[in-house]
Amino acid sequence: MQDGWMAPLKAKWRNFRRQRAAFAEFARCDLSEIVRIADDLGISANELEDRPLPAKWPSYCSNGVAIEAITH
Repeated sequence: MQDGWMAPLKAKWRNFRRQRAAFAEFARCDLSEIVRIADDLGISANELEDRPLPAKWPSYCSNGVAIEAITH
């Protein structure tokens, strides 16, 4: 029996399962591994991770009043 119209559906299902497994594997990584992967790719961990790290700019911005007004 030929796959016919089923072949594209099977391929999409396989791709979905592979992608889901890859996302699950990445979700199990700890922060140090995420940072290392991001460094290997030449991007920041915030760009790579679905759960971005907290912003660090408030700790070095000299205008604390403006930051307080924006964040609250």
